[in-house]
Amino acid sequence: MQTAKDKRNLVAAIMGAIITYTQTEQQTPSVIRYVQPRPKVSQWKTAQESSNKRQRG
Repeated sequence: MQTAKDKRNLVAAIMGAIITYTQTEQQTPSVIRYVQPRPKVSQWKTAQESSNKRQRG
């Protein structure tokens, strides 16, 4: 059987986890490590280039 102290500790742990999660979700992009997106390569462009090479050859 859980005591009132155990329940308080459980509630405190859950609330601490929720607060920590919301704080990390609300950080500004300058705080979070920024990962540069990879340059987009258009599949249409690469397909078009390969078809142009076939037409020239």
